[in-house]
Amino acid sequence: DIKWNWRPEAQKVFVDLKEAFTQVLVLTHWEPNWLITIETDASNYAIAAILSITLSNSKLHPVTFLSRTLTGAKLNYDTHDKELLAIFEAFKTWCHYLEGAPIICLS
Repeated sequence: DIKWNWRPEAQKVFVDLKEAFTQVLVLTHWEPNWLITIETDASNYAIAAILSITLSNSKLHPVTFLSRTLTGAKLNYDTHDKELLAIFEAFKTWCHYLEGAPIICLS
């Protein structure tokens, strides 16, 4: 058995970390008048996307996430086709947010 020594420095880091976790917004509410950014990615087995808006502080704030596993023939797609599939799925899923709006798409 080794005695644990909890020092003041460790306590400060712990408190700072707790504060950081409670202050960051995980998701933000949809605001239709702000710039929309979609970030997508694909791996050998899955696709994913994040829909974010840029608020007045010029930072991206996520609104919603999307991920799907690839099955069947889609597992055999080339990398660029999987990336395009992620973009297609994002636009299909979030069309109600995206219609008529300027969008930045990062893949």
